[in-house]
Amino acid sequence: MRQIFIDTSAYFALADEEDKNHQTASGKMQKLIRERASFTTTNIVIADPHTLTLKRIGYKTALEVIERIYSSQIRIYRIREADEKKALDIIRKYTDKDFPFVDALSFAVMEKLHITQACAAASMAHPTHVPE
Repeated sequence: MRQIFIDTSAYFALADEEDKNHQTASGKMQKLIRERASFTTTNIVIADPHTLTLKRIGYKTALEVIERIYSSQIRIYRIREADEKKALDIIRKYTDKDFPFVDALSFAVMEKLHITQACAAASMAHPTHVPE
């Protein structure tokens, strides 16, 4: 089964009908669902779209986003201390990149779970491969 990691920007693009990536994200997500892809995210990633949606759209939509995530079949991986240490290693290794800590955590979890593709709003047309 194809495993896909879902990041903050993908969740936000799906939630915000005004987002420039909304149509692409919706179409890609429906295609992945039809293909029976397996989705994973982290408890840390979930906090981001809730906060972003709360600030940009409002309470009702932010609540709907987080409730949809928790009621879905998306696997929610809980971040551990070892994941945080690996994320710091990733940030130290890629000195030419400006990875936010949450992204480095996502890369660490993807590596741990052997997930090679991630959906972000900008890459919904073609899932992104994580750095090695």
